[in-house]
Amino acid sequence: MKHILFALLCILLTRTGTASTNPFAQPTASELRLAITIMRADSRFPQRARIVAMSLAEPAKRDVYDSAKRASIPREIHCTVFDASSNHTYEFTVDVVSRIVSEVRAIPSVQPMLTKADYDAADSIVRRNPRFIEAIKRRGLNPDSVSVETWASGTPLASTQRILRAIFYVPDASGLNRYDRPIEGLAATLNLQSKTVTEWRDREIAPIPQPTSAYPIPFERNAGPKITAPTTIRIVNNEVQWGSWKFTPTINAREGLTLYDVRFVDNGTPRRIAHRISLSEMLVPYGDTSGLWAWRNAFDVGEYGFGQNSTQLRKGADVPENAELRSASFVEDDGNVVTKPDVLAIYERDAGIAWRHAASARSVASQRGQELVIQHAAVIGNYDYVVSYVLAQDGAITIDVGLTGIMLVKGSVDTIYDGSGSGGQMYAHIVARNVLAPSHQHFFNFRLDLDIEDTANVVTEVDVWSPPPGNENRYNNAMMLDEWDLRSEREGARDVSLSRARVWRVSSSTLNSLGAPTAYTIVPQSVALPFLGTSSLVRQRARFIEHQLFATRYHPHELYAAGDYPNESDKDYGLPMYQANDDRLIRRDVVVWYTMGVTHVARPEDWPVMPTSHATVKIIPTGFFSKNPLLDSVTAQPPPKKKSRR
Repeated sequence: MKHILFALLCILLTRTGTASTNPFAQPTASELRLAITIMRADSRFPQRARIVAMSLAEPAKRDVYDSAKRASIPREIHCTVFDASSNHTYEFTVDVVSRIVSEVRAIPSVQPMLTKADYDAADSIVRRNPRFIEAIKRRGLNPDSVSVETWASGTPLASTQRILRAIFYVPDASGLNRYDRPIEGLAATLNLQSKTVTEWRDREIAPIPQPTSAYPIPFERNAGPKITAPTTIRIVNNEVQWGSWKFTPTINAREGLTLYDVRFVDNGTPRRIAHRISLSEMLVPYGDTSGLWAWRNAFDVGEYGFGQNSTQLRKGADVPENAELRSASFVEDDGNVVTKPDVLAIYERDAGIAWRHAASARSVASQRGQELVIQHAAVIGNYDYVVSYVLAQDGAITIDVGLTGIMLVKGSVDTIYDGSGSGGQMYAHIVARNVLAPSHQHFFNFRLDLDIEDTANVVTEVDVWSPPPGNENRYNNAMMLDEWDLRSEREGARDVSLSRARVWRVSSSTLNSLGAPTAYTIVPQSVALPFLGTSSLVRQRARFIEHQLFATRYHPHELYAAGDYPNESDKDYGLPMYQANDDRLIRRDVVVWYTMGVTHVARPEDWPVMPTSHATVKIIPTGFFSKNPLLDSVTAQPPPKKKSRR
């Protein structure tokens, strides 16, 4: 009877949840529930395990590009599972159409992303510890009024156990801002396996700052009529069509906003640009040398999950009124499926002057531009990150990460600026009385699986340089191009050069009308060089911050710059391993990994909530079109007739 009921449930869920024929469509809540049911019925599933993340198990690229096979691609869900009782991690792949577990893999000696159960356990372990209670009361506080902020281990300890860190704050009166009043000097290291506090740090080194959060919470929309701009966005079977662009956006549980199958329709023919674009990993290292701070760094994608930390986007505040908003479903660690509304926004916006030329005072030709924004926001602790892919009418793609939220601050005895740059202000900057904000960096690595026209591409480093005076530079004004193809993976780790205006071009095997390969060029915008020393364990676990660009041969399971499981890792299992076999890259299926960065030296203007700053990179067509593609959308207008004089 049990098996009959299970079969009926599977059929019902399959009929309601797997109707889409788009192989990249966002997994529905029904599909996720079905996958959980199938997985838990499998004898290999640890019965006390919790779910870490569930997302689409991406189909093989060769099947997506083969029209004969595309219709029969299986609909699969990938799930990472953690069994806390045995400290083991597993990966399940579930076919929700055939209703089977198609693959199970045991992943030894790793710690997956943190889940709600970890946060709850850490909070419980700390609050029942007598040393916590004594330390809080000694500071004149009620332990129940203190918030416990849980971090991944940061700088890993020599342990195979599940290790977390805890730091402490006094929330503001409203309970909405839990970051402006740090209890500096108090921190704990926790072992979730033994359910113990393995290390206490308790030094009363600074007073607890007074509340400084004075920004409006929550947002209230102003009364008045809604103004909705006209839109030409069409969404059919999860595929977005806007102007000449076609693509499928999803919110991946780990990476957040991901674009699939990006194409540009040129004279009726869809032309490939990218198979997949996503935020692969990010690192936030802090520059304060205090023992209470030196461990603080965050792999915000691989340790916490961008997609699972999605937050709702609100019209009139986060996005304009004309935005198309989409929901996404995620699975909590107990198997409960939660649908988060309005976590994906798609909207048009004005892009200024697209092109203009004044032939004379009476003859001015110009075109106003529009661009499409695909946007997602995630809150990772104190920071809010807004990831946007901006598609322009001329075929350009801009990747933009907005950084806002509340800075991670420390309590201090300092009440005014110390111009000597000594003491506590050597590594941090005063933003309010008794509040210092340590300097830190943000590194974002985007995995760009560009397929320009097809999968046989070449990555070329392009420099502009000036030769010494001579036959090639007789007037000392020459600017020449130096082009070098990246031949293999070990040659594929490259650095930005401002002195040479360096860019990287990804070319196809298709020639344009001028006989050159059609291509797209990666143009650096926001660059940060790491201040972490080369021997730092954090840097050794995040080698993607050492270069701005890496090129590797495509492999479907190489998705994350710092490896599948950076939490508590002892070295970098990502890009260095992907490059180790030194595969050839010329006219191969190549993946480009681009790292952009921000160095944040705090200002009082960043407090108590930060104005949004941006990190960006541009990907622009280079010989992909035979002329300015904007002109195809312009109808020529005859010049105005001159008025005759009588």
